[in-house]
Amino acid sequence: MLPSQHTVAGSRSPQPPENTPVDAKIPLFCKPPGLNITALNIQKLHASDAFTLPSPGIQNALLEAYIGLVHPMLPILDLSNFLNAVTRGDGSAGQISLMVYQAVMLAACPFVDSRKLEAEGFEDNRAALNVYFQRAKALYDLNYESDALAIVQTTLLMTYSFEARHNTTNSWHWSGIAISYAYNIGLHIDPETFGFEPSLRKLRRRLWWACFMQDQMVGLATRQPPRIRKDDFSTKMLQDRDFDVFTDPQGHLAAWFPRLLTVGQQQELALLCIEKTKLCVIISKIFHDHYTAQYKDEESRKSSDLRALLLYPKPAGTWKPNASILDDELMAWNNALPQVVQQSPALNQTNKAPASFSIIDVHCYALCLIYRAVTLTLHRPEAQEASAIQDRWYPLMRTRTAAKEITRMLTELQSYGRVRSLPVVCIVAAIPAAVIHICDMKDTMPNINSSAATRYWKCVGVLEDLRTVYNAAPFAIEFLNAAYIKVTGDTLLTSKYLMLEETISDSPADYQRDLLTPVPSNLLETWYDANAGPMGSEDGDLVISVLSDGNNGELFGLSPADGNLQFPPYTG
Repeated sequence: MLPSQHTVAGSRSPQPPENTPVDAKIPLFCKPPGLNITALNIQKLHASDAFTLPSPGIQNALLEAYIGLVHPMLPILDLSNFLNAVTRGDGSAGQISLMVYQAVMLAACPFVDSRKLEAEGFEDNRAALNVYFQRAKALYDLNYESDALAIVQTTLLMTYSFEARHNTTNSWHWSGIAISYAYNIGLHIDPETFGFEPSLRKLRRRLWWACFMQDQMVGLATRQPPRIRKDDFSTKMLQDRDFDVFTDPQGHLAAWFPRLLTVGQQQELALLCIEKTKLCVIISKIFHDHYTAQYKDEESRKSSDLRALLLYPKPAGTWKPNASILDDELMAWNNALPQVVQQSPALNQTNKAPASFSIIDVHCYALCLIYRAVTLTLHRPEAQEASAIQDRWYPLMRTRTAAKEITRMLTELQSYGRVRSLPVVCIVAAIPAAVIHICDMKDTMPNINSSAATRYWKCVGVLEDLRTVYNAAPFAIEFLNAAYIKVTGDTLLTSKYLMLEETISDSPADYQRDLLTPVPSNLLETWYDANAGPMGSEDGDLVISVLSDGNNGELFGLSPADGNLQFPPYTG
């Protein structure tokens, strides 16, 4: 059956004013509400500020952040049409979905300079994100949008609401809605099967793979089970021709967005997006082969609430035959990265002047951080289950190296002032890295435990920078510091500032030393025992996957109230 051709956001011409309910006051560049939206609904939407737009200055800042930091790895819009409609403002360049517009604003909030948001009256980035989330959600809840493609676009962007205050529906909820609509309109079937015109074929293919990528990224960040498996669709892998590379021959958009991406930058970012898609295919295999969805306890099982399902490692016998195959796939993916990544400071550890640090560099770092986080996800069960020392050596070495690399990259981004440019899944990677560093502090070799302490504080320093961006950051810092105190006894955290000043050089010799240095046998046990669950913060719904055990925000038996951290006995 041929899926219906739904309107692409940004392509519909202005509608007659008689179709608009009284007092809707819709911006001219946005489609009017459908006839199903009653006057009472309009009142509710006004009360929710759903029709309220940001000031031109904030709108431009949010759109510029979206263009550079959200769209390249989630290319779900016909961006040229969208931007022209917004900047023309009078409907002459077409109209877009108001719901998509508000979702674009929310997705960009974490990446905008907080001083600009404060000047607009927002307390911080988190407060701004919550406002735009509530506006988009109000439109969604009242079925404001009937275009299924626009609903997929909106709900994918709402997965960026990890930290929306008082949000009872998390990113897994929104990705599930996007995927459900995607299946309903046939996005999982390759668009070449149908007679769509070329631009719609490209958009549909990008939308499907965006659903797939977000499904895996949400799973990586929250340990909630992904919904899509590689065998469930026929949509072909993205290619560079599936991306819209737009030009601005008259300079209209450049006048609005001085840092508009060049054609060359767009082409390089398309390559990075394709590589991220390929990495997500490997992530999907890891989740399928190594993990299973289970309820944490009997109470959760009786609730039958799918949101309580979490990923737990399968018994070793079920995944061990495939572990080396997936590890080879991961390393092959890493070795085949395009030149733009191979030459980036993310891999070369080359110092770069902050002024020359580009948006391409940010996305290269993000891609490499995700790769390291996936490496930890693959090797965690293997390191936990292996009984013989020779079987534990390799996965422990891989996890230690991944933790060091995560810390190095985050610290470098911090030095460039660009750590806030990362998606939340990259920030989550700092937490398992910090846990591994804490465990390494108990190593008997001074060169290991001292550098581990330094790296730990580097991770905490990154999270400190994100206090006003992500609600989970201060909560994670509290738990990590409690773990640090438990290991070191340094209740005043007196070594913190000295550690942050120390410079670490991770040379090839350092990695060779790691191969020869025994790893604490409980390193991954500590990590494994802290299985996934809700972070427990009343200010947000982000799930810190590798720390929280789902027990009312407890980690390793730690309660924020009593600071009681239960570590397994050290046997290294």
